[in-house]
Amino acid sequence: MPVSNTNPIIEYNGNAVSTVFSYPFQIVVSADLKAYLAGVLQSSGYTVTGVGNSGGGSITFSTAPATGVVVRLQRIVTTDRSTDYIEGGGLAAATLDADFDRAVMMVQDLNSQVMKINSNNEYDAENQKIVNLSTPTVSTDATTKQYVDTQILTGGAGGVFNSETFTATAGQTVFTLTNSYTVGINSLNVYINGVHQQPDAYTETDATTITFSAGLDAGDTVEINAVVPVAVNTIAAGNVTVSGGTNVQAFINKIITGTGTPENAVSAVVSSLYLRDDGGTNTTFYVKESGTGNTGWVAK
Repeated sequence: MPVSNTNPIIEYNGNAVSTVFSYPFQIVVSADLKAYLAGVLQSSGYTVTGVGNSGGGSITFSTAPATGVVVRLQRIVTTDRSTDYIEGGGLAAATLDADFDRAVMMVQDLNSQVMKINSNNEYDAENQKIVNLSTPTVSTDATTKQYVDTQILTGGAGGVFNSETFTATAGQTVFTLTNSYTVGINSLNVYINGVHQQPDAYTETDATTITFSAGLDAGDTVEINAVVPVAVNTIAAGNVTVSGGTNVQAFINKIITGTGTPENAVSAVVSSLYLRDDGGTNTTFYVKESGTGNTGWVAK
């Protein structure tokens, strides 16, 4: 029978009640229908009906998929062929028809599994996740969430990213950075001519130097992206101590919130700020402009 142009994949969301889910595409044998629950292929726990029907059929799970679990039904015809036509033998129309049907289904299945190229000549994942990516090695590689998270965590709150570029001389192995980095915490990303270098290609000699295991060619471009530590001490006793020993008086208690006017009610030092939760026009923000007690507040 003819095989209609259809997408051999359909998804549902489980609700902990429904056990029967329909599939709107033809299958030749029940094994061609794959059932996934939350992305996990199921090998048992269900029965399939509608095999051979052009309009599809249904699958019945012995236990209703839990609420929110994605139920994915997908036809995957095995890419082989067992039919063998014998020279001079009889050729039944049904046999030939089934053979061609199966070939068309293979094409449909493969088409549903490959990433499409859109009108802008871009690969379109069609809102699907791409999984099992390798760690990027060149600057134009796709990257993984794990890799990005690692880079962010490596920098942390106490670091900023610093990028420095060098042009190598013949045989050069040692490169010295302007800013220091933390040795031994995977805080470097090193590229030679745009190709990411694995950590065993160089040694983190010290906090400002790396040494390659082999000399570079003259003119090679070396890019070193490093997480540069920034000294930040904890907030204590109303001030912040900045790297270098300079004290910036932040006075955390100088920013105050509350209800009602602070005048004659809130004591603070000059330059304190008061944010009034129940304020209105010109009565929401106050600045302490004079005095040492609870007066001197001016609404802004």
